Amino acid sequence: MKHAFWLVGWLLCLLVACTPTPPPNTSGLTIATFDPNAPNPEITPFVQPSPTPLTLERCTPDSIDRALAIIPTYTPSAGAFITIQNGQLWQTDKPYPVYGINYYPRDYPNHRFLTEMDVPAIDFELDLMRVNGLNTLRIFIRYQDLFACEADGTIPRPDNLLRLDQFIQTAGARGYKLIVVLHHDPAWDEYPLYAMPPHITAQTAYIARRYADEPIIMAYDIRDAGDTDYRQYRKTAVLRWLDAMRAILDEYAPNQLITATWMTDITDTIPYVDFISFGHFDDVESLRQKIAILQSVAGDKPILLSSVGYATYEMDELAQREAIYRAIEAVQRNNLAGWVIWTAFDYPLTAICQDPNCPAADNPSNRFGIWNTSYFPKRALDAIRLATGVAQEG
Repeated sequence: MKHAFWLVGWLLCLLVACTPTPPPNTSGLTIATFDPNAPNPEITPFVQPSPTPLTLERCTPDSIDRALAIIPTYTPSAGAFITIQNGQLWQTDKPYPVYGINYYPRDYPNHRFLTEMDVPAIDFELDLMRVNGLNTLRIFIRYQDLFACEADGTIPRPDNLLRLDQFIQTAGARGYKLIVVLHHDPAWDEYPLYAMPPHITAQTAYIARRYADEPIIMAYDIRDAGDTDYRQYRKTAVLRWLDAMRAILDEYAPNQLITATWMTDITDTIPYVDFISFGHFDDVESLRQKIAILQSVAGDKPILLSSVGYATYEMDELAQREAIYRAIEAVQRNNLAGWVIWTAFDYPLTAICQDPNCPAADNPSNRFGIWNTSYFPKRALDAIRLATGVAQEG
């Protein structure tokens, strides 16, 4: 009997000695255990948060008067507007095929475009793209760069608005048409876009009125990749906002066409646009499938591939050229209105950053360009030159 007790004691000691010590808990988490006698927690019903009141910028009366006094009336250029006839984009007496590129100047992308751009300095870039057959530029404006003092009405920032005026005229003098994207990267932390803040409505009307008679602007693209917002906002709210923005442009810019670029749920935009616009950054087979679906429901509305591109970050230049060639081929074989490549240039890492986070780290989004940061063409330019007719196959 004593022997048995001795044996059990020896086994218990051995078990304790051989059990590993658990590592210290440094995660800040504690173990939760179920207590059947604990009271049930009170369930608080979900309440939709009310919109946060906007804190809009206010300026002094003197600064407002000075800003308004130095902004001249915009004088539009001569020329014909792009229209739609028989399901095609049309210029004067012939179809207008869009051979386009999404464009920021190499040294002035994103927030630098309307705040820092030296317009005469980009003459070389505009000539470089034009000589290779490109006829359309898709550009992006930011309302916060163009307007100030929202609490006091629609007050333009004179230098930046004049910079946009000059860019439009400079591009038009070279034969370009412009697709102007109004909401590419909204300032979500500053205003709830889909709640139709009054200052955004007023600013949209201002832009539309200012350039209403400018034929260089062929179209306004209301929202870029708008269907990606379905994940955070109700689809009905996004489309209701799209309809309201279209109504503003219809009223104040009756000469320009209206579109909106969606990525996946493209057919949602059909009731609100003059021509269908979509983006694609995937393989060519899925592009063909998108095109087939759109053509089955488009009716007499033209279809434009407004963003297509492939980065030379993880693929080489030959692969980029092949992908762009196949994408353009799919557009042409299906008689779409045209294509707009993403993008013209790779950007210097000192240009795509904001202080104090400069220079930026290189990343795939900065390698979509057809030209690199030294203006040296990548092999994909061959596909563009072939499609625009500058170079002949064979």
